[in-house]
Amino acid sequence: MWPTHACEHGSRIMIPMLRRLGISLETDAVREDPNSSVDRLKAIAPPKVVALAVTMILFVSAAVGAMAGHALGVEHTGSEVDASEGQGVSLVPLMELNRTGRAVRSSDRFTVLREALDFLEEEYIGEVPTEDVLNQAAIDGVLAELGDRYSVLVRPDGVLSGPGAPDLGGVGIGARLEWLPDRKRLLVTQTFEGLPAADAGLRAGDLVVSVDGEPLSWMGREAVFASLRAPAGTEVRIGYRRDEEAFDATITLREVEIPTVDHEVLGSESNIGYVRMHSVGELGAAGLAVALTDLLDLGVAAMILDLRGTAGGSTDAAVRVAGLLTGPRLVAVGEHTDGVRTELKAEGAASLPPGMPLAVLVDRFSAGASELVAGAVQDHGVGLLIGETTYGNGSGQTDFVLGDGSRLRVSDHLWHTPNGWEIHGQGLIPDVPMTNGDADGEPEDAGGLPDDTETDPYLQVAELYLVHSLDAATAGP
Repeated sequence: MWPTHACEHGSRIMIPMLRRLGISLETDAVREDPNSSVDRLKAIAPPKVVALAVTMILFVSAAVGAMAGHALGVEHTGSEVDASEGQGVSLVPLMELNRTGRAVRSSDRFTVLREALDFLEEEYIGEVPTEDVLNQAAIDGVLAELGDRYSVLVRPDGVLSGPGAPDLGGVGIGARLEWLPDRKRLLVTQTFEGLPAADAGLRAGDLVVSVDGEPLSWMGREAVFASLRAPAGTEVRIGYRRDEEAFDATITLREVEIPTVDHEVLGSESNIGYVRMHSVGELGAAGLAVALTDLLDLGVAAMILDLRGTAGGSTDAAVRVAGLLTGPRLVAVGEHTDGVRTELKAEGAASLPPGMPLAVLVDRFSAGASELVAGAVQDHGVGLLIGETTYGNGSGQTDFVLGDGSRLRVSDHLWHTPNGWEIHGQGLIPDVPMTNGDADGEPEDAGGLPDDTETDPYLQVAELYLVHSLDAATAGP
């Protein structure tokens, strides 16, 4: 029950207001409760007006009573009273009518969204998607507004509504592709010699803008990937841009197998090992260990690790790969939004002999896990970084399970190199800077082994450095 002094105060406020409406009130001297200080009011007015007056009195009395409760430390929630000290007032959100006459909560942050859904359900000529689909679409829209391609929604069926490299095996075009949600384009990050995309002329850095004549911005991510995953033998017409030029290519989809690691022996004296990593994942880490062992068995005296165009992967694999090169040392430090620090440390001995000269090749498509590896090599001084400034994807994600079984993958920490360099947004600066235009003015394809290892400018610089290092070691102090 509201405090009696609050009701009395409400009556004093309402009586003058009702008189302005032409309602005459008189006070009956008889009290229903001898202990009450509130007179019973009689209204000399039509019944409807009396009902209106009573409603207004109750409303003002409740509001004044709530304020009185604030002074007593009472919180009114509409269903119970909590007299805990210091709780203050929590008023139930006021209800108001929108222009259609529907009641909506005025304090609801999603009032407009709910109103739009009401209109769709009642007025749309077709069938409105189910609630689950609408929820997922709303989350996708919010994530798109973040401008962070790595914060994504993973649906209950495992479908990833965000960036990725969908063409890693099975039927496809044989290229690594990354969806750019802000531009609604596909970025080609890697192609492979002998596979359909490379044979059709696509190369790293190209932007796919249409499939079968339909703009990607109209199709959406899932429809685009479905088109590129059509049955083997399907012809797909791909429109793409390279700088300011537009191209078209017709590609026949077929079964493809994306390599993870390639290796061979280079150098005029066949004493330099060359390893090309296409992915810093678990298979890539295992493949690197095998490749290093094979090359060392062949008697190489120096090593080149090519991380150009290598994107994606996992932090666990990055730690394994870095450990093969640096030994048991710090690989990266994660700074979380809640202030927690995470240290990634490699365990076990390095595969490379102590002091073996090492060159690591990077470019603007080296991203994610490959940047963790390159940063550890650079900071610990076990190798020289050669090439372009890397992509700058130094964010880490954590999955949060939602009520419908989907997972919200949120970027919640940033990776730093062992010496504290923040990778995200600025990338790694090589010890020997180069550009893709250093090869006779023609940009190099970032995928696969170079067509000609003797003319690849990155390899030429790496070999010069390694030969000089070997000569210096042989000459002694």
